Amino acid sequence: MEEWKFQWKVLRSVFDWSIILYAVVPAFIVAPLVYMEMWQDIHIYWSEEIPLSILIGIILMLSIIGNFRTFLLEADMLFLMQRKQVLYQLKLSGFLYSICQIILSTAVIFIVILPILLFMYDFVVMDILFLFIVVNACRFSMLTLKKVITRVITRWMIFPVVFMVTYMLILHVNGVLLAAASVVVIGGVCYFHVTRFVRTNRYFLQELVIEQTERVRYIKFILMFSQEVEQAPVKQRKLPMLFPNSKHMFQKRNKENGLLEFLLKAFLRHKGYMVSLSQIVGLTIFGVIVLPVWLKWMLCICFVFFLNTWTKSIYLKLIESPFFVVVPYGGEEVTYAVWPRFRRWIVGPSIVFVAGVSLVLSVKAFF
Repeated sequence: MEEWKFQWKVLRSVFDWSIILYAVVPAFIVAPLVYMEMWQDIHIYWSEEIPLSILIGIILMLSIIGNFRTFLLEADMLFLMQRKQVLYQLKLSGFLYSICQIILSTAVIFIVILPILLFMYDFVVMDILFLFIVVNACRFSMLTLKKVITRVITRWMIFPVVFMVTYMLILHVNGVLLAAASVVVIGGVCYFHVTRFVRTNRYFLQELVIEQTERVRYIKFILMFSQEVEQAPVKQRKLPMLFPNSKHMFQKRNKENGLLEFLLKAFLRHKGYMVSLSQIVGLTIFGVIVLPVWLKWMLCICFVFFLNTWTKSIYLKLIESPFFVVVPYGGEEVTYAVWPRFRRWIVGPSIVFVAGVSLVLSVKAFF
């Protein structure tokens, strides 16, 4: 209950009475009507051209969301470490709560996509049940690996393998056999947690980190969309991955080239900017893949305008850096001259990539 109260206070700080009245309440009214309309005519919301493999991929990508909770707090460390039975009961209760939360959240996803599975892909009840079991097994496995593996690089190496193996098994293996194997996997994961995590204090500090991350997840989500708050990289490296030796990008040395080089390196070395750019391009590519031909190009046009606006805001933020108060860059004339070149470097490759994918898919659709 304390966790729910804390998260409610966080959400309440964003949803004032005007947002609740004009956004939240209408959403709760419209959502059931939309869902009823999905049962009546699913073709309005889903296209027959979208293959089942894309829907499976989306469901599996959601499997990595969440964590196995223990609800341990740093202030309780000394007290709980001295009372192992209390610690065991608390961690066991947290694990059982996490299991229920995982199953219920997966059930909500399946309830939402149920009309799609039934009417678009001709699933029967048993097929949906088997897929539900497999997705839960995937979530149990992914979240267990997420708790065991602490190194980010190792996660990026193992998670895609688990994802692709599960993805290929769902598409090519008999549902009954896969569901039976998934039940074994779920049982094995539960046994592993009870014997290795619940009954030991070995991962106590790691579990505290997970709890701190889960406790502030909504705060991070809110800050991510707050343009007024600067999202600085959380982890600093001794040497940046790109241009570690700060070699010159341009042979000709003048004020414009110097400022452009500084801004490009600042952009490319900023984790937040690169992640945001990757997300924008990735979402656009996904839309280009699933949408009809004429909507692909409409999306590309919107992508160009949005990316240009986003890049302009980043450019102005970099120009307003306190660094340039100490080291002047030459005034507004240099700023206006550098902006088109900066835009070509950042926006140009992304537009070429998205337009190329759109062109290939459009030609393929006609032939």
